[in-house]
Amino acid sequence: MLYNIFTLLKVCVATFYLFCLESLVMGTMKAYHLTLISIVTALLVAHLMEFIAVKQKLKALHRGSTRIHFLNVLLFGFLHWIPLLYSPDTNRKLSRTE
Repeated sequence: MLYNIFTLLKVCVATFYLFCLESLVMGTMKAYHLTLISIVTALLVAHLMEFIAVKQKLKALHRGSTRIHFLNVLLFGFLHWIPLLYSPDTNRKLSRTE
């Protein structure tokens, strides 16, 4: 269940990024361009700082390359690295609805 929630949130974040890109390219939502650019810039800066904070933990996992982790954290932030830090058993325990 927890995995499904994180996946759904990743889809929402990706949709937001695509919406912002479409808005800038196609010219829709012209009144909100500055606001959208500010939000996306703030997200990217926050995710960059987040990657710097968890880089060593991601390297210790020995799963995938640092570049792939960097891109995923830059796009999704904690939605990428939190599920990696917990074992599947822990994820199952956190997902129980009992």
